[in-house]
Amino acid sequence: MAQRFTFILIMLILVGSQVLAQDLPSCNEREFNVEFPRVDPALWCIESPLADESAGEWAFTALAFADDGTLYATRPNTGELLALHDSDGDAMPDTYRVVADGLRLPNGLAYADGVLYIMGDGIVYRYADGETSILVDDLPHGRGFMASAITVHGGRLYVGVPFPCDFCVPDNDLEGTVLSFALDGSDRKVVARGLRYPAGLEFYEGKLWVTDTARDNIVSYDQLALDELNSIDLESDKIPHFGFPYCYGRENRPDMPGDFDCSTATAPTLIIDTHSTPIALKSYNSDTFPFLTGDLMVVLAGSFDNSEIKGYAVYSIDYIRDDGRIRYEIVMPADPVIAEFDQRFYDPKRGLSQNHSSIVNARGAGIWPHRVYDVAISQEGWIYISANSRIYVLRPGVWDVCALKYREC
Repeated sequence: MAQRFTFILIMLILVGSQVLAQDLPSCNEREFNVEFPRVDPALWCIESPLADESAGEWAFTALAFADDGTLYATRPNTGELLALHDSDGDAMPDTYRVVADGLRLPNGLAYADGVLYIMGDGIVYRYADGETSILVDDLPHGRGFMASAITVHGGRLYVGVPFPCDFCVPDNDLEGTVLSFALDGSDRKVVARGLRYPAGLEFYEGKLWVTDTARDNIVSYDQLALDELNSIDLESDKIPHFGFPYCYGRENRPDMPGDFDCSTATAPTLIIDTHSTPIALKSYNSDTFPFLTGDLMVVLAGSFDNSEIKGYAVYSIDYIRDDGRIRYEIVMPADPVIAEFDQRFYDPKRGLSQNHSSIVNARGAGIWPHRVYDVAISQEGWIYISANSRIYVLRPGVWDVCALKYREC
């Protein structure tokens, strides 16, 4: 806790001048301030400057910032790419305009070197200088899950191709894969297989990380965490197979009969509560919140038609390099009264425990029953989250450290 307290004191020094330069009043003095979902007011100020409830839950799904500070968002059900704008000079977008339409279920964004790459249903678009073009148009599409995973690294484009069904053997060897392309859409390579729903991609700790979600109606009484975060070593000559649909869980136990040997499957790097639905990943590299600097942010869209509430949260994961342990915390929804201590250490058998966020959601203080779709980091280091037909913004809070019940003042 002493280390955490030191981080907060450093935070006061690092961001104080930045917030003053923005000349923004405190959250409780602004009309966009919200208390939903519940957050730790000493660490965060949460606002919702932009909402479009008429557009439904998919008003804003994928998010990405351009170098000029423009925030882009996808609206898959209308086939639109949106540019979000700040009209009142407070550094937060409060309006939007459609900059591209007629896209096929756009649901993933990645920005690099002046180009916005858009993941659609079996198709990858390129948006630059106000013009949209097609990079790739021959990926499996038209059924199964809605594709969203896309990222750029090292001069290559990476995308995730979902399975066409909940639990079946695919009839196209590109289904359930992560693919790599040159930035012009050529030179396609398979870099991973055996993924049911590769919904989020991000480079972190020298590897390419990809999410996956367990199939419906799966029951494992001794393994309660069957959703996955997998890492891909791109330096290796071996293409990893993560087991689906033949195997499941951290031990890759057999699930579907077939000619696949589950002992050869690559084990997940981290496991998460079943059907929490990890859907997006983002590295936090800003110093605005130093206790998150270097962390991997994980968006959990949430369970569907389950007896228990799982997901509906944003987590951060931190590798502690001196002893190899993994520390994580819940960014949203958070409640210091329920959580008591906000940081936890990863248990390889239980995975990322969601007891705290499940309780907060069940009490009506979290985002449930609305899904969380994506997270993006602004130039100021603020955290933008798309959920509930809204854009939420987490920025530095009031910094009243004594307000946290577990801190001594």
